[in-house]
Amino acid sequence: MNQMIYQPQHLQARFNNAASNDRLHPIYREVAERLCDRLEDTKRTYPLALELGTGSGSIAHSFPASKRPESLLTLDFSHDALQKAEGYDLRLQANAEMPLPFAPRTFDLVLTNLMLPWANNPTRVLAQAGQALKDDGLFLATTLGDQTFYEFQHVFGAMGAKFPHMNPMPDVQTVGSILQQVGFALPVIDRDMITLEYNSFSDILADLKAVGPTNLHPERKRGLTTKAFWAEVEQKYTEMFAKPNAKLPLTLEVIYLHGWRPHHSQQKPLPRGSAQVDLSEVLGKM
Repeated sequence: MNQMIYQPQHLQARFNNAASNDRLHPIYREVAERLCDRLEDTKRTYPLALELGTGSGSIAHSFPASKRPESLLTLDFSHDALQKAEGYDLRLQANAEMPLPFAPRTFDLVLTNLMLPWANNPTRVLAQAGQALKDDGLFLATTLGDQTFYEFQHVFGAMGAKFPHMNPMPDVQTVGSILQQVGFALPVIDRDMITLEYNSFSDILADLKAVGPTNLHPERKRGLTTKAFWAEVEQKYTEMFAKPNAKLPLTLEVIYLHGWRPHHSQQKPLPRGSAQVDLSEVLGKM
């Protein structure tokens, strides 16, 4: 997961363009609210919080009233996304994959919502988030798993597509391994399968274009994709997945990450070999 998949300048341009869309896609808000709801399970407040990747700015409006930080900062490399973001005390333009412009152990809470799918090095992003946290500080994140856009995966497979038409996404086991590798204490991984429904195939394509980068895979076919190709995609998508009411589904696998910066007061794991359930079996069933 550490190769240069996305050229930063291309990614930045795509997100600047997406920020010009006046409509906040409801999926960002929905996932942000599900992420922030996890704060209700903790018995503390978070005076100083940082969001990595402003995106739609949905995190700022998703905190439960009792858990809203006294100060909320956000960081994004898209100037246009920052300009539109509301509800933050400070907005900074910077790349979350580069060294963060904060001293270590600054924040009580670091969050990121649907930014990790576009990171070349998610491990580095998580490591820097951990460094920015105070001892016993909380990290919360969402990313997209490899079952995202399940329908497109099967359509392109049925068509025998010679070039990748989708950005690569990690499976849940890989995400869990990264969270542990970085060194977060008490790590938790879970996921939601969310199915959106659309009236037409053109509505799906318009939505994907509006919310951010489409296909930036380094091995993608260069140049314009023909109308005939997309007509075939639409035909097969409709044949394979149209519902009885003629709606077309689009599946998202949302993975949630939860971990703490280590501190001596935290609950300690059981001795090695004392577990009653194999973690690999649990992850394999997710």
